[in-house]
Amino acid sequence: METLWAKSPPEGSNVGEGLIEHTERAVEALDSLIELRPSIGKYAGHGQFAAWARWAAYVHDLGKAASGFQQMLRGDPKAWNPYDRHEVLSVAFLQPFAEAMGDEAVQWVSAAVLSHHKDAETIRERYVGSDPEESRADLAKLISQLRPDDCQPLLNWLGERLGLRPQPLPDTCQLADFVWKRFQEYRRLVSDLSSYLSGATDADRDLGIAMRGALMLSDYLASAHRGPFTRNPLGLPPLIIERAGLSADCLRSHQVAARQTRNSLLLTAPTGSGKTEAGLLWAEAVPDRDTGRRLYYVLPYQASMNAMRVRLVGHDKGQYGYAEADVGLVHGRALQALYAMQERGEEDTDVAAKRAKEQRDLARLHKTPLRVLSPYQLLKAAYRLKGYEAQLLDLVGADLIIDEIHAYEPGRAGLILAMFRYLVEHLGVRFCVMTATLPSLMRQKLREAIPGLEEIQASEEDFAACRRHRLRLHHGDITGALENVAAFASAGKAVLVCCNTVAGAQQTWQALSERCPAAEVQLLHGRFNARDRNRKEQMLREQVGVDKQQHESAPILVATQVVEVSLNISFDSIFTEPAPLDALLQRFGRVNRLGKLGIVDVHVMTEPTDGQGIYDPLQVTRTVELLHTHDREVIDEARTSEWIDETFEGEVWDNWEQEFDRQFRLFMDVLRDLYPLQSNDELEDQFYRAFDGVDVLPVALHDEYRRLSDREPLAASTLLVGISHRQLSRLRREGRAQYSKDLYLHVVDAPYDSDTGLQL
Repeated sequence: METLWAKSPPEGSNVGEGLIEHTERAVEALDSLIELRPSIGKYAGHGQFAAWARWAAYVHDLGKAASGFQQMLRGDPKAWNPYDRHEVLSVAFLQPFAEAMGDEAVQWVSAAVLSHHKDAETIRERYVGSDPEESRADLAKLISQLRPDDCQPLLNWLGERLGLRPQPLPDTCQLADFVWKRFQEYRRLVSDLSSYLSGATDADRDLGIAMRGALMLSDYLASAHRGPFTRNPLGLPPLIIERAGLSADCLRSHQVAARQTRNSLLLTAPTGSGKTEAGLLWAEAVPDRDTGRRLYYVLPYQASMNAMRVRLVGHDKGQYGYAEADVGLVHGRALQALYAMQERGEEDTDVAAKRAKEQRDLARLHKTPLRVLSPYQLLKAAYRLKGYEAQLLDLVGADLIIDEIHAYEPGRAGLILAMFRYLVEHLGVRFCVMTATLPSLMRQKLREAIPGLEEIQASEEDFAACRRHRLRLHHGDITGALENVAAFASAGKAVLVCCNTVAGAQQTWQALSERCPAAEVQLLHGRFNARDRNRKEQMLREQVGVDKQQHESAPILVATQVVEVSLNISFDSIFTEPAPLDALLQRFGRVNRLGKLGIVDVHVMTEPTDGQGIYDPLQVTRTVELLHTHDREVIDEARTSEWIDETFEGEVWDNWEQEFDRQFRLFMDVLRDLYPLQSNDELEDQFYRAFDGVDVLPVALHDEYRRLSDREPLAASTLLVGISHRQLSRLRREGRAQYSKDLYLHVVDAPYDSDTGLQL
């Protein structure tokens, strides 16, 4: 058996990874998964789940013992048909033990093994043709590559591991008949699971997800040499209070209440009052739950996700000091963000790239018990993207902290809350939803989506202590505020200028740069590449980080909505274009964040009120009208939810609820059709077009990208800029975007520089 390999030799070696070695690593990973997370066994709903899953882990790769596969691993690609599947041969190893296992066990174990790489449709197309006799003959020919001298020792080893009497390897015809029967059962099982009309139940679907998901998770870790699974570090030791610079005796009332809550939670507290600590205290204070349970920290923007990951692994004041290997970052540009985080503390870019890839892979392999991500990553499972069973199983019994739930427009909010309903009802997920501002309509929808939701609100004293802004309304648009911004900057104050569109922010930045040549004017929006974006964010943390005793310099930052829930920064004042009230309040939260300056003015322009293609015009108009009635008042955050409700009354409310309910119902129908063993390419395409942008290369960076791509490919990837599919389609129609076949990406003919970003 020592001569049988599971993987070809790594670079610089002539010895491949042993088949037995890989198999035992997979079983070790599976055992750790089941031991640390008993809720998975409860979710599977079958008393034999653990035993069947171990069977699948032991058998899943034994088909690689085929002579042709072994020759391929040793450098002869022609010895193995690339369209053949080793997992089909793996099922043949169940035949000698089938009677002892029982029919039900054979069916479910075979399904897990057959599906652990490819979907049912792929197996059917390859091995079940229109002529059954011809198909069986092809299968027998493949099975003939299982040589008795190689396979009998494997059968003996397998029987010993599972406490079953070793059996002789049957002849090729018997094995072919056995595997052919498994194909038929597999097809019927997938057909039954895809339709409730067959009598399949939610319990059947749960068991299918658990079997395939558990084998996928275990095989992922074994193949990457990253197993086994580890305990959740929350409370080991309890770092949150210590790292946040708090005292257990001086916690705020909502932090104490969150720590005592065992159910799902809706927490309302003002910005800067320790909501993050409250959420983490809620998650860590559940001693009777699985020690390997997952904590997902869900945020709307990549910048906010990156910043939260920095807080979780950092050791400075206000950061929590968890090990990097325990905290995953999951979004479309996570690798570039991790590279930037590593590069800041590492002179060797190759070492930084290696560490970034390792951390990215740990998250993708579902190894990290703490994970920072967007809600769209959760929606991937509902769209049945490849590997969705592993993602769903990883969510079983998890805790989800949802921050800034207000940030999603009604249609997206409908999809997200439908997913929340599914996660509560099917996977036993707990939620901690945190907000500073939320309309009562959204509160109602959260209560409907998350049964048993408990509500906690900061005390009147905490709200009063967080009064730190006075409203100042100014007639006209943002251009009329530039003189005041310049005056603030001249007085040494750090000023934030918020625009609603990238184009508007770029124009405003240009005007302020010309007006204030002596000031440091920065620009931040979503159309910078990762290299420039990370550099800007790091500079801002150093200049106006919330932990700074005083500003080392006083920059002017012109930014779009990306600043609303991203960096933990604090400016002296703000001038902003009009937007819905909840968005404005989030922008105000970047000013005088800890209240050290007493009461400071926050300035809002009255124009334009047309929503600028970003917001509902009526809601913006309503917000400006309401602000007129509170001009020059100190903002009482305890009353801001009432203010938001005023802007929602009537038509705005009706339109919001209509779109939310429509998307919620549609997505609940999608979730009702969520079944295992078959991904959906059509839904996958819909997902990426709806939720994922596309990375493009500005023509100005083309030469630099080529230079870096061979030497430092990860550094090269940080030059790409994310835009929407709609924007790319427009550029292609205008002849300004061409697909490069050798670079495998679109090159766009649009200006780009590190000061202004991509100009469309």
